[in-house]
Amino acid sequence: MSRTRKAGIIASFGYLQFALAFVSGILLVPFILRRVGTPTYGLWLACGDLLAHSAMVDLGVLSVLPWLIAEKDGRQDRAGMRELLNNALAVALLTSLLYSIVAFCIWKFASNLAQLGETQRETIVGPLLLVIAATALAFPLRTFSTVLMGLQDVVFTGCVNIGMWALNICLVVTLLLKGYGLYALAAASAFPPLISSTLCLIRVRMIAPDLLRGWGRPSPPQMFYLIKQGLGTWMGGFGWAMIAASDSLIILSVISPEQVVVYACTLKLGEILMQLAWQLSDSGLVGLAQLYGEGKLERVREVVLSMLRIKLIAAGGVVFILLAFNAVLVSFWVGVDKFGGYTLNALLAASVLALSLTNGLFAPAATLGSRLQIGVLTLMQGVLNVALAIPLGYLIGLPGIALASLCSSLFLSFPFGVRILNSSTQLSLAQLWKTTLLPWLLRIAGLLVLAAIVGFWLPPRAVILMMVIAPLLGALYVWHMRPLYVGLPVPLKVRPWLVRMRLLPQL
Repeated sequence: MSRTRKAGIIASFGYLQFALAFVSGILLVPFILRRVGTPTYGLWLACGDLLAHSAMVDLGVLSVLPWLIAEKDGRQDRAGMRELLNNALAVALLTSLLYSIVAFCIWKFASNLAQLGETQRETIVGPLLLVIAATALAFPLRTFSTVLMGLQDVVFTGCVNIGMWALNICLVVTLLLKGYGLYALAAASAFPPLISSTLCLIRVRMIAPDLLRGWGRPSPPQMFYLIKQGLGTWMGGFGWAMIAASDSLIILSVISPEQVVVYACTLKLGEILMQLAWQLSDSGLVGLAQLYGEGKLERVREVVLSMLRIKLIAAGGVVFILLAFNAVLVSFWVGVDKFGGYTLNALLAASVLALSLTNGLFAPAATLGSRLQIGVLTLMQGVLNVALAIPLGYLIGLPGIALASLCSSLFLSFPFGVRILNSSTQLSLAQLWKTTLLPWLLRIAGLLVLAAIVGFWLPPRAVILMMVIAPLLGALYVWHMRPLYVGLPVPLKVRPWLVRMRLLPQL
């Protein structure tokens, strides 16, 4: 199976996952709010962000393991793969214990910092401990999930992930209907990862039993090698967690729990669609690493530029949707009072675009070996985001939180991200601007102005009118951006359809 086809399968399953994430993250929220209440749900969201910080104690080993496994697999080095798995499992066992300690300590510190009352503590502590315990148990088992990712067993891993999302939704609905409150949300977060990781262990035993035999004692030098390889990814992940997961804690501290929900509801669609926009280009990262190992630098540059263009086209579509329809969607979804306003919406849309641009630089640079540099830069971005969000949130409220993310991306991450990518690909800012950024900007600028006008013009409750306008504007976006599709890696079975629709020229 070719790299392009595997990337396509990964992307397809990713889109199915995001469809389920949409159900879980969008359609279920009104149901959850009715069952647990806005203040309690806001507290749960903030504590979920807290656990996101705690989960970073694996030092990036599990994040980087698929790339290392893929590299060894490309060389047909089965002994090296066994050694990686053996030592990665040892690291995961240690980090499982460390996670439990760190999560509990951070919870105690954050609950005191946020000045939670006794009732709030009693409400949250039981469900929180359930999630902490399950996550600690899942850490070692996740090693086998990452091995399958490195082996690119794309169909099985895709099916398992889809099944776990479906299980998550079923647990939330069933347990909330039975009156379990926050324990329903905790169970839905805790049990699916345990089940999926166990299934992946069984799958590894079926398709690669030799990787589970002949293990020696874990080697401290090899464990430190894995930690060193993962450190950059860990710092990058911690930086992203600071960007994405600190906002709720800051809002909880400087504004109120109710405003956590307003911010989360206004952000939710952009958050989901942004990940969806990244899925297609990021599905090819393992293949990019294999290509880089073959020493074909010119081809690597072409692929990097194509991946960046795909990400920008998709992210532009997300921003187009947010500017035009987010007010209507949020108002219909959870009520007008949960929409944070047009200023906040515009800043969140701009942040989605800025984060997508920087991720389009960071992801290939990290894949091609600059993991430590990208990790440090992402960590710096997270620190700057928090440093800006606290005073800006205090001074101007929710728009200040979004503005902090935008500023940290544009003024720190973008210029340094270009320099780091240049070190591994020799792609200069001038080349990026001429070949990718400028053509994209010229095509999308007018569309974003149009989307903003539509967003201001549409009444917040005009759902029917939105449903009439949305397909027309979507078709306009796809048609207007068609010059940027030329040269992109399109599957052979899909290309004839795009040619018939005149989105691609005849070969």
